[in-house]
Amino acid sequence: MTLILFYCLLCFILGLLTPKLWYLGFLIIPIIVFIYKNQNKKIIIALIICFGVGFLIMPRIKTFTDTSYSGTVRVTKIYDNYVYLKDGSGNRFISYDNYCGDSKCVLTVKGKLVEMDNSGTPLVSDYKDFLWKQGIKYILFIDDYEIKSASTNYREVIIQCCTGNLSAPVAQFIRLLVFGDKTDSLELYGELKTLAVLQLFVVSGFHFNILYLVLERLTSRFIKHKWVILILLIPYLYLLDFSVPALRAFIMLLLRCINQEYLDNSYNNYDFLFIAAFCCLIINPLNIYSFSFLMTFLINFNLYLITRVKFKKKIHQVYLVPLLTYLGFIPILLYLNYELNLVAPIYNAVYALFIPVFYLVSILVCFFNFLEVVFLPFVLGFNQVLEWSINHSIILIMGKPTIVFTVIYYLSYYYFLYNYDLKIKKRCIGVGVYLLILLTYKYYEPYLSNNCSVTYINVNQGDCALVRLPYNSYNILIDTGGSQTTDYATSRIIPYLKALGVKKLDYVILSHEDFDHCGALPSLKEHFTVTNELHGNSWSSLTFGKTILTNLNRNTYDNENDNSSVIHFELMDRSFLFMGDASSVVEQQLIIDNPSLDVDVLKAGHHGAKTSSSYAFLEYYQPGLVILSVGKNNHYGHPSLEVLANLYHLQIPYYRTDYQGSVVIESIPNWVILLKKVS
Repeated sequence: MTLILFYCLLCFILGLLTPKLWYLGFLIIPIIVFIYKNQNKKIIIALIICFGVGFLIMPRIKTFTDTSYSGTVRVTKIYDNYVYLKDGSGNRFISYDNYCGDSKCVLTVKGKLVEMDNSGTPLVSDYKDFLWKQGIKYILFIDDYEIKSASTNYREVIIQCCTGNLSAPVAQFIRLLVFGDKTDSLELYGELKTLAVLQLFVVSGFHFNILYLVLERLTSRFIKHKWVILILLIPYLYLLDFSVPALRAFIMLLLRCINQEYLDNSYNNYDFLFIAAFCCLIINPLNIYSFSFLMTFLINFNLYLITRVKFKKKIHQVYLVPLLTYLGFIPILLYLNYELNLVAPIYNAVYALFIPVFYLVSILVCFFNFLEVVFLPFVLGFNQVLEWSINHSIILIMGKPTIVFTVIYYLSYYYFLYNYDLKIKKRCIGVGVYLLILLTYKYYEPYLSNNCSVTYINVNQGDCALVRLPYNSYNILIDTGGSQTTDYATSRIIPYLKALGVKKLDYVILSHEDFDHCGALPSLKEHFTVTNELHGNSWSSLTFGKTILTNLNRNTYDNENDNSSVIHFELMDRSFLFMGDASSVVEQQLIIDNPSLDVDVLKAGHHGAKTSSSYAFLEYYQPGLVILSVGKNNHYGHPSLEVLANLYHLQIPYYRTDYQGSVVIESIPNWVILLKKVS
């Protein structure tokens, strides 16, 4: 039965994915052939039905030919800067206007639909794809609206009643641990991710089972049927906004109770897990794209496999179970953090001892706020322990794993568990060594590639570019961007560096001291290794092997923008020029001082402002491509119509980071230039 459920779930998932990844539909053919030869042929009908149901229930995103929109929409989710909307036909939109205040309210609106574009960072975020996986393709700009009905967000009201009178440290701690709300706990959330103990802290089956066991003990004398206890947990499930991990835990507990009371334990944990996956996907098919869905089900599948392994001695189980659990979690950690904490198995074993106590006490504090006086020192102490743990961690930046690496890793991992259970020692050693070699290769992979690249990172209204030389020999960052509201160092630059497997920055060069060019530097240095840094135009040249970075602007001007370093270098048989915020005055001098300069790729000066990128400058150097690093809907009006007109008349192609997101120009093995507009 377990195997049949697994095949049915696999076909159902293939059906869900086929509308977008059409080629996955062909994978059902070898599955059917295998079942036809090895199993009951009647099962094939069930497999085809599961595939068909998955294909049919997956929401299709409607394409609107008319950009004007009028209708009734309901607010489904509210975030700091945007809201999710849904109309009566099931169409979903994102809007940057929140006229309602509370979720679940209904609006009659008139406005314009604009298709979402890419504005993220390669390897790290693809905003367009992220929204697509939630069924959203359009931004709805609202011109006129009327509140048709408003409803109270009872979930937020209840959470506020529980935590509103608590001090900030305790409230943030409880909102994350008990209610899964990380809005006010991003720093704590990030520290838990770094330590790889996040799965112990964010509400999941781990917490649900603890709460269920406590309620079972407390009510065992007067509640005969265990499934009745689960009814008491439904309000809590609502407070968790029916998150996938909590929903999975609830369904599995319910199935386990039914199995014990009515089915004579005919089914096992794998059956419950597969049925729970079916339920979560039927409730919301878009969960298939949810990282929390993948994480909760894969972690539990690995745990069930490990618990079936027969250990020679109990002492082996004490240290091998956390280690094997961690090994099964590694690809997920790499997708999540792009790095590994080698001490994480120890931290997981230690933190798992007292986090359940913190969880139960936190629930008590929600009901009895006066207990905060006792709880506060423990919360502050826990924060200190977290900080100590991070300072005493061994963290290796590994880079983002590929699909091929993930598949090979898990095949090897499961083969290791299989042989360990059978006590085949030589195979275990061999597969264990292979896993070690695979991880070692992943760590050193950037040093084995002769590819190089220049990435113009989208940091909104600012400049930031990464220059990577072959074999990861040198990594140079030109400007860091900067914002008063967003830390682009931790949100975009560092994640991108880690996703590439970059361990350190050899140089950070700041063209000048404007905040949108250097504001993220302090945070960058705090969270990442920076070996050297240069400011302004006081330097002449830097040599990195065969690549020489030259500052072509050594003059002094009254205008700070004109004192920007103007950086030129050749890479991948192409020449690159970075103009900082230099104006047409510097451009004229550049033509005089460097009449024979080659410019294939130009980073336009001052984000395309009308004071830079003059017609004469562009006409003289005739760059093959221009990059405009600008923020979406910025109040400066960048890029200016004058600059866009110059580019149009001279027929010079250009990319804008506000439209195309980060732009990558890289070499591939045959040294052909590959330009990516990926985000």
